Amino acid sequence: FVLDTHMGAGTTGVASVRSGRRFIGCEIDPEAFDIACRRIEDAQRVQDMFGHESHDATNYPHSQ
Repeated sequence: FVLDTHMGAGTTGVASVRSGRRFIGCEIDPEAFDIACRRIEDAQRVQDMFGHESHDATNYPHSQ
């Protein structure tokens, strides 16, 4: 597991997806959280296109 307690734009999460690691990220800024979620989800879709195992981040609640 990779734990990022200050997720920001989600760069660590994207790198985790690309390297096949599970990722947990925390972010208090709702705008940054939404950006990070979109970037991580996009990275997961790319992994899925190439047949790599990935986990769907869409099951996690997004900030409103």
